Amino acid sequence: EASEGLNVAGYRLYYRTASRHRGGRIAQETKYVDVGRQTSYELYGLTDDATYQVWVAPYNHTGEEGEASDSMLVTPSANVDWLQLHLPGPTPPPRSSPCLVLDPVRKLVYVLGGTSDVEESVLYALNLKTFRWQIVPTTGPFPPSGRCFAFYDEARDAVWMVASDVTVYRLDLSSHHWTAYQPTGEPPPISYGESKPTLPAVGFLDARRNRLLLYGCFIVSENESGRLDYTRVRDFFSFGLDTHEWRTLDCSGGCPTEVYMTAFAYMPSLDRGYLFGGLAQEGVSSKIYVLDPESLFFMPLAARGTLPMQRILHSMTFDEDLHRLIVFGGDVSASSYGFPVETNELNAYDVETSEWSDLTDVVTGIPPSPREHTALLTLPRGTIDQNAYMLTFGGYDRPDRFNDLYCLRLYDYSADTTPPAMVTDLEAQLSEDEAHAHLTWTAPGDDGNLGRARGYDLRFAQTPILTEDDFSLALPVPVFYFPSFPGSTEYLIVALPETNKAYYFALKTFDESGNYSALSNCASVGLSPETSLDNALQRGAIGPRLGDAYSVGSVIDNTRPLE
Repeated sequence: EASEGLNVAGYRLYYRTASRHRGGRIAQETKYVDVGRQTSYELYGLTDDATYQVWVAPYNHTGEEGEASDSMLVTPSANVDWLQLHLPGPTPPPRSSPCLVLDPVRKLVYVLGGTSDVEESVLYALNLKTFRWQIVPTTGPFPPSGRCFAFYDEARDAVWMVASDVTVYRLDLSSHHWTAYQPTGEPPPISYGESKPTLPAVGFLDARRNRLLLYGCFIVSENESGRLDYTRVRDFFSFGLDTHEWRTLDCSGGCPTEVYMTAFAYMPSLDRGYLFGGLAQEGVSSKIYVLDPESLFFMPLAARGTLPMQRILHSMTFDEDLHRLIVFGGDVSASSYGFPVETNELNAYDVETSEWSDLTDVVTGIPPSPREHTALLTLPRGTIDQNAYMLTFGGYDRPDRFNDLYCLRLYDYSADTTPPAMVTDLEAQLSEDEAHAHLTWTAPGDDGNLGRARGYDLRFAQTPILTEDDFSLALPVPVFYFPSFPGSTEYLIVALPETNKAYYFALKTFDESGNYSALSNCASVGLSPETSLDNALQRGAIGPRLGDAYSVGSVIDNTRPLE
């Protein structure tokens, strides 16, 4: 965040490696990057798996620094897919079964509901502009804790939430005022667990038809032997967003019996909902169903590929860009009554090809620990950058609840074979002090000229870099930032090892899948073999520095003819 109380001319971003020794922290090699007046910066080129201490200090126009920020510990993402985010600000307490909702206009991710050992009426949000946690002041009746459904409503600039007791709340995103509705009609039945109500299995916002839909209700009753019986209700319950009325609707088709501890995701672009796993009468399931919200018709789907294990208490979201479902975690034990076996497996289901794939060992980085009741949220392309991401927050692994936040970069991990486009306009200019080269070029894309690439491999030599062999022998130049969007002008200043020498530059662009572009054109600065003696003398590149007023002509005029 921008500093106050100082005439800020820019910021210095300090970073250093850190290691623990005898309970203390020994820091080494403190470095900094002058980031100007930017308040966000991607530090690139750090060592994988190392821990860095990072802080920021503002400075004024005389170079005097103001008070530095608190430091934080980070682990570089390098080219990994999973990344745990350690963010400043008030972190939400550990909780299971929370909901994450994105406000794409204000770039805020709200944490709603969930079961926690800390009872508080506080709304937490993750600010995607500053990457800080913050508390959002609210008015009106605050929803109770516990499992919930929550959805963003673009048309009303609001968040709808169905609380654990099936009370419907609405959060106005401009005023952050909560409204609790007392709807007409008969609400869906809810079962009661040990201490709190249990919501139906499925809930989603059907924005096209102005309603919330719930499915998978069940009624708990005690039988003659004192055991609990679960009676499934094979109906949909609809809450009208304008009428505030509950209605009962018939389910048609092959209505799933897996309505307990299952997972559901709705894909708006296809207007389809998908249900996977859960507990059925015959045991734990690995079946997948598709729902048509218009007709409320359920249909079981065929499945190919690497099938996931049967599971309960897992989480599922959608990847709109690649039309696939992402499934994470859950309990993969064979029975809900046995000892739980939590997992952190990551699976994807392609809704166009009906094919499952196991991404657990494909993605890189360290994933969240095995758990259940985790909140997932997809951040579409353009929310942060050109990539799509999935956030995970919270969860439960008996007896612990979590409040850790992870980010997974989403793309087609197996099929990306298209390299970035070749840079053809690399240019280099010598600085006035002849100690630096100013490089410019046009940013290519991730796949050709589409999307945003992952990084640059820039190299230099004292001979022209025209072939792959030349490039392999050239020395690397660290580029401490990610490529800009395609078509943007990149600008980099490189310190030259020595003056009065020629240096040649060339680069390749690479993407997140390790595809490299073709070698760029070669740009040079300094004295080259083609440089004329006249120009060299006028630049002062060779010989004595004769001054700006001295010209080649005056040298010739003031030189006696040779005897």
